[in-house]
Amino acid sequence: MTKRALLLMVFGACTVDGGPGPMTGDDTPIPDSRYCEQTYKLQGTFTPGTPTRDAATPEGCWPVGNWTFTVMLDPVGEIADYNHDGKADRCGEVKDTVTPTVATTYSFRVDRTDDGSGWVDSYTYTGTHLMQEMRIEVSGDGGGECEGDLTLAEGDREFNFKAQQTGTAITGFGEYKEGVRPGTK
Repeated sequence: MTKRALLLMVFGACTVDGGPGPMTGDDTPIPDSRYCEQTYKLQGTFTPGTPTRDAATPEGCWPVGNWTFTVMLDPVGEIADYNHDGKADRCGEVKDTVTPTVATTYSFRVDRTDDGSGWVDSYTYTGTHLMQEMRIEVSGDGGGECEGDLTLAEGDREFNFKAQQTGTAITGFGEYKEGVRPGTK
């Protein structure tokens, strides 16, 4: 990998969540850093709910129903080297970190009602992997008909899943981040 490609990879990874990058002024290793990431692949099913797609919306995102998926470790997913030791900072491989435990399945439900001025969506997390913060959003901007974003967070740990729904199939990817990035405290 060229130095420019590595810099682009590090810069891109740092701007995904909007935080400042892991700048130390040089490429000196940061031995006490325990910031790490993990990557996942998603696979599951979408079970349509009611109301069903109306005639006014013949195509595009209609997220109403149950979204259920499993997550599998993606051992080749791209992970940055935040502590500058020359290796990807994968959780379980960085000192004092462990590979995060994931639930057997993750699930959420999208309900849609007409409030008189148009459709309003509501989201309910129906999974068992509970953390202090949960956020769900669904849009038509993803790689499938709809993309469901599920974020579970607690303290310095956060799971982000991007579930892409096409027909009754769900695919996608996810990531886990833990710790305080070097240079951000």
